[in-house]
Amino acid sequence: MKKSLIKFSALILAVVMISSLGTACNSAGSGDGAGNNSPAQPSTPAAPTTPPSGEYTGPVMKVKVATMCPLSGESARMGVTVEAAIKAAEQHMAEDEYLNPAYEIEFIRPLIDDENATEKAVTAANLAISLDPHIVIGHHLTTMVIASTPLFEEAKIPVIGIISGFGAVDAAIEEGWEWFYMGTVTEKDSSFTLAEFLYEVKGLRNFLFLARNNESGMPSAESLMDNLEALGANIDRNKQYMLHDINDIDFTAQAMRAKELGVDCIATYAMSANQALVLYDQVEQIYGPVPETCFLSGGTAWGQPQMAELFPGEKLQGLVFPTGYIMDPDDEFKERFRQQFKENDPESQWPGDNQARIYDACWNIATAINMMVEAEGYLDPSDIVVFRERLNYYFSQIDRQGVQGHIQYNEFTDGRMIKNANVGEWQSDGTAIKIYPK
Repeated sequence: MKKSLIKFSALILAVVMISSLGTACNSAGSGDGAGNNSPAQPSTPAAPTTPPSGEYTGPVMKVKVATMCPLSGESARMGVTVEAAIKAAEQHMAEDEYLNPAYEIEFIRPLIDDENATEKAVTAANLAISLDPHIVIGHHLTTMVIASTPLFEEAKIPVIGIISGFGAVDAAIEEGWEWFYMGTVTEKDSSFTLAEFLYEVKGLRNFLFLARNNESGMPSAESLMDNLEALGANIDRNKQYMLHDINDIDFTAQAMRAKELGVDCIATYAMSANQALVLYDQVEQIYGPVPETCFLSGGTAWGQPQMAELFPGEKLQGLVFPTGYIMDPDDEFKERFRQQFKENDPESQWPGDNQARIYDACWNIATAINMMVEAEGYLDPSDIVVFRERLNYYFSQIDRQGVQGHIQYNEFTDGRMIKNANVGEWQSDGTAIKIYPK
């Protein structure tokens, strides 16, 4: 599968090169181990300038951030939550006086609409580059990151992809990306954590795997199968593995297969909230009650607020999903994020995993700036080439506790940020709690 993903990545990159040339002509102005397969790391810093010895008295210097997210189309709600997460981070950092006062982070507005569509990735990236940002946040699809990151690599602009898919990790290793960062735990790690929970904690043994027929769903489901087999599960992939498309709205065949095999768990990947509700209803109609007859598990998509917005409370209760972020009322930092996000969201919803990725990205940018000042003094952002290079270096050195967990980019050489995932469980009141690891 990895070889096919790399070929897929190469195909997209070839298309991107042609597309970006056309866009440029029409624009007036966007490891888990050491070895030869690891992407090159940012260069070692030159001898630092004199660090600040007193209070800064000059004009406040702006660090510009371009953000790519969907503002229109079916995923427009996601863009609203991105804006709310940014505002929550701005509010929290201002209250704590976290950022060195010599600097101000300017999130360029309006945000860039990428429509959450792979074919729009190059256009959005070119627009972002034309705004002369110091760093970029986006996109939310692995295929979009694969398509646009080569443009940021060429422009030497750090970019934080708000994605977790295998394809981006493979592309980062294969292409040797030096300016790209993952915005969350990868599917590789979340599938391992979920397998442990399903097999060892829940004691489930007979599975049906459903995956969207794309570069996100298939490798994630296959990784979960690999991890379950390593734990001792017997899986017949010809019978226990079924694919679906993004527009499928009938899961009768899948529910009938579950009944035929007598499975005790259906594990899904890259399945939307709408599809999940259809699956739930058809499993209950054809096979039996959930979770008594059949336990349901989703991928990271099931951890998004849309699940709580769509599912009735009695059906939401007990559905599980792997995630980086999970609420913890006893964690003051996480709780402030939760409350401030809700205050800034026009629909007053609680945040999910995607919103936590944006929030952590904002704090990580501020952290990198603070580290840079501490080591090298007050670098002027108007020298944009040098400032981007230094910001990229210090971003790679981040070591802090975010709302998703321990963030330490430089610990991994395969583009990962957080090594271990959590398993969350939905409650009937629309909240989600961490149930594994304890």
